[in-house]
Amino acid sequence: MVSSDLKGVLSRVLGCIKREELGSTLQEWAVLDEDRTRAIIGLLDRGSRAVPRRTIVQKVVEECLRQQISKKQISQLDLLCNISHPERKKWSVYKLMMSDSETQQKAFDTKAYFSKVTTCLSAYFKHDLCMDQRDDAIWLRIGVCEGMRDTPSSFFSNSVFVVYHPGSDYIIMSRARKGLLDFIMQALIQALGCTGTKESKLSGYHLDSLSDLSLHQASQGWFSKFSLNQVDPNPLVKTQSRKRRGDSLDLEEKSLIAENDAELRKCEMELEESFGSNKLPKLEKICYEMETKFRGTHAAPDMMLREEPFHCTVKFEGPNVLDGLKQLRPLGAASATFPHLFEQVLKMGKNHFKIYDKSHQAGKSSQKEMV
Repeated sequence: MVSSDLKGVLSRVLGCIKREELGSTLQEWAVLDEDRTRAIIGLLDRGSRAVPRRTIVQKVVEECLRQQISKKQISQLDLLCNISHPERKKWSVYKLMMSDSETQQKAFDTKAYFSKVTTCLSAYFKHDLCMDQRDDAIWLRIGVCEGMRDTPSSFFSNSVFVVYHPGSDYIIMSRARKGLLDFIMQALIQALGCTGTKESKLSGYHLDSLSDLSLHQASQGWFSKFSLNQVDPNPLVKTQSRKRRGDSLDLEEKSLIAENDAELRKCEMELEESFGSNKLPKLEKICYEMETKFRGTHAAPDMMLREEPFHCTVKFEGPNVLDGLKQLRPLGAASATFPHLFEQVLKMGKNHFKIYDKSHQAGKSSQKEMV
């Protein structure tokens, strides 16, 4: 029989699935037979006579109890849920330190990768490992087994998700406890045949943006138009910029002249040069840790005599920080050109920076950025 703890875990995992996604998720999970799955989907499709979601979840739990599902099967369902909604986790990017260039050129064996990670993790702790492949990304769910009971809280707190694009130099991991992170990282290092990893100072909830920033770092901002094939293949051939929509409309447009047209064009050019003309990666936070000489001497003249560097942390937070910054100029909230530090987010593929003066460069780590 399935323990009451696993019953609670299953109920909580199913509770994370939206009603409109429950049927397709159960079909993809493929643990229940076709007849039971069709019956549950029928409950979901009753229209105005809809069965409450809680009742349907309870029905699914009862069917799973009859089949005596395992913890591994519940872990597979949790993996499917997080693949569909990666924004529920906070992700961090790590760069793989390769020993030579030949490591990347070898054909990636998915089964061997799964087997190596399992073997390496077994040397550290008991675990259950699930894997799935979506497009060109390999997903792992690592569930650490601690103690004799599998409570809902331990099931979620002891799970770590890893996303790896074969052939790349980066892995993306969900947040994990320090004690687990060190062991999991060692297992991944051995499985991928690299010498170590380094945190890329890039994190957030939007997984696609983090993947794009790390994997396509050279085609961000202004250069994105080249990767998206938005450049005229033959600039010597003159093409019509737009279709003619009638003489009356042309006359109407010519009669409308913006008073600050030159200023608007200049603003658009500067924004395109800094951020590009395409959709920007979605980052919820950009952080700058500064260790510099205090420069606000007019406001606090006594600070000018301060010998030690001034420590300060500046954070920009929001649903989409880069897009919000880009909108400041057209809205009139920013009049000057943006500092190059904002452009470094796209150029360097990171959203956490450490800034210090050139005079304090000696003895500092090479990972820090200079102003």
